[in-house]
Amino acid sequence: MLEKDEWQLEWPKENGPFWFYGWLFRGQDKDEKPEICLVDVGESGVKGVFMYVTQGHFLYREEGAIGLWQKVILPALPTLEDVR
Repeated sequence: MLEKDEWQLEWPKENGPFWFYGWLFRGQDKDEKPEICLVDVGESGVKGVFMYVTQGHFLYREEGAIGLWQKVILPALPTLEDVR
């Protein structure tokens, strides 16, 4: 499990939002500026197999995604009682 403010090379194996900082695809020139993306990580229908979704597509290690991961720590959410 990734801890707050800790970047790791290992792909996350827990549900939730994560930051990915690196290159999304094989063939990207490493001289290009790396991207930071919000990734939704979720377990697929197969136990222990996770999906990584960002910017409207799946992120795959096999497609050459290389970078670091950090768990997103969400702030306390406000109530919405006065919004309606």
